[in-house]
Amino acid sequence: MSCLDAFAGSGALGFEAASRNARRVVMLEADRITVAYLKNTRDLLDAGQVEIVRAEALQWMQHCQERFDLILLDPPFSSGLMEQALPMAREMLGPEAWLYVEQAAPIEAPEGFIIHREGKAGMSHFALLKRT
Repeated sequence: MSCLDAFAGSGALGFEAASRNARRVVMLEADRITVAYLKNTRDLLDAGQVEIVRAEALQWMQHCQERFDLILLDPPFSSGLMEQALPMAREMLGPEAWLYVEQAAPIEAPEGFIIHREGKAGMSHFALLKRT
């Protein structure tokens, strides 16, 4: 499975995908200090399938021609980035792909997706969506 962690932050979601045998994980992060942290963590975990890219997620996604089997979207909650990232993610998903979203508000499946699994942890609502 190829995976995109569009707003990597701590890298928890992307490294979890790597630990579950994703063949490739692309992590996007704009902050240079966080990128250094992610690279250090990748090296400590010997997670060679993880590619860390210093980039603004929306700009990178807008120009990406790749297709992914799983896209992880967990932008900062108050940023408004989810609304912009969802349509881009839809275009980057393969036909049998999955989309994981995490946000402050309850999640409704976008058109063309069904909620496979959902939950809430503290203030976070999360869902694993499957393309229909």
